[in-house]
Order: sequence, then C-alpha cells, then structure tokens
Amino acid sequence: MSEAARELVVVLVEPHHPGNLGAVARAMANMGAEQLRLVNACAITDESRALAWGALPLLEKAVRTPDLESAIGDCTTVVGFSARDGRFRLPPLLVSDAAAELRTRGGKIALVFGREDSGLRFEEIERCHLLVRIPTPGPHSSLNLAQAVLIGLYEIEARAASPAETPATEGARQRPRVFSHEALGGTAEVLDSGSLERLIEDWEAALRALGYDSFGPPQLIDRTMRRLRRLFFRAGLERDDADMLFGFARRITGSYRRPGSKGGETEPNA
Repeated sequence: MSEAARELVVVLVEPHHPGNLGAVARAMANMGAEQLRLVNACAITDESRALAWGALPLLEKAVRTPDLESAIGDCTTVVGFSARDGRFRLPPLLVSDAAAELRTRGGKIALVFGREDSGLRFEEIERCHLLVRIPTPGPHSSLNLAQAVLIGLYEIEARAASPAETPATEGARQRPRVFSHEALGGTAEVLDSGSLERLIEDWEAALRALGYDSFGPPQLIDRTMRRLRRLFFRAGLERDDADMLFGFARRITGSYRRPGSKGGETEPNA
C-alpha cells in the first residue's frame, strides 16, 4: 500500500442502498484505501456485510457525518465525481487527468461520490476543488457507485504508485507558484477545506461591508464569490497565505483584533 492510499478518503454522500456500502468497502480494500466517510447514509445491513467480503473491518469503522462539510473539513483537496455539466460548475477533468494532477497534492485527498440516483447537488460540487468525470462510451453513462469508486481509486493509486513512469497528461492543469514559502519565510502547511470555507465566508462578509453588491445586479455577490472560490482553489493556498487573506478581510469588516487585544487575533503574515 502506497503513501497516497493512506491519505485517500472516500466520501459517500447519502447512499441509499445498503449493498453499495459493502461493495464500496471491498473496492477500497482492493486498492488499499482505508478511510471511508458516510454522509447521512443508510444503515449497514446483512447485505452490506455480505458484499464487504474481506473488508468488513473497514466498513465497520467508517465515520458517519451529518453533512458534507463535516466529512471534508480536514482534507486539503476535495475531488467531486460527477457526470453532469452546468453553469458555474468547475470544468470537469477526465479521471486520468485528475490522477496526474493529484500527484502534486499533499495531505488528505477526499474523493466525493454522490447519490446513486441523482449524484452530487450543485451546492456540494461548489465545495469541491476538482470535478472529475469517468468517461463511458456506451449508451448508459451512469456507473454503479462501487464501480465509480474502484475506477477512481485505481487511476489515482496506480498513477501515484509510479509517478516516474506516468507523465502528466496534456489536459492536466499545472499550478506553478510564483513565490515559494521558503522565499517568503513561511511554512508549507496546506490549508484544509474547513479553513478554506471560513476564508470564503470572511471575504463574502468583506465584500458586503464594502457595498460591493450596489455595483451590479442582486446576484453580483454570489457570482463573484463563485469566481473567488475557484481562484482560492486553484491557488493551492498554504496556511501563511490564508492568514494574510484572513487579516485583509477582517480589517475590512472591522472584526480584526491586534495581538494581545480581546479576541486574541494574531497579526497576519503580510
């Protein structure tokens, strides 16, 4: 089992069929992934246990959460699997291209799969840093949940296991950093999803405090925040980057506190 497998977290959003829980656990055991998180999921039944043959311990230690935010809060990269397109959605990557890009990512990587009948909703895709599509040339485009998990894990794990033999696909997006954390005297700690969501909330509050919504239609703030969200995702923010951006936003809203003052806010690393 490679280091990448130990950092992969499979997240199932509202799975309805108990058998799929067992089949997904077995697929994960096949590929060496060990962390399963279930968002508002159905119960584990005898059918689940039967289909989890050889992977019952993995299934029984699965972490249950009431919502997606709780499931991905400690993950630094969130990858949503969906066959759908739509306005304001992230441009989808083929699963092979996503696997090549994920070789450059550290920390916990959440692979998020939606409901059997309807997939991921718009607001759930908004929480994903990458959107992935598994191409199906046949007339039936929908994959069984366990099939999708197995293909995703195979592509990501197989490519991570031998990066020297797997060149980055032409479609994979590269994200060079103009300034390294060493040059700026910071740390390489990558921001997790929960902190990133709080940063986005702070910047929405800052835009409202500036009266930004008075410069256009009523949807201006929402549209701007979608673009800003994508910008933050693409940037691959580290903790020092985020501290600086938190400081900017909180000074705008007046919620910033100097070191030693009530609230204990620290000075941003500008």
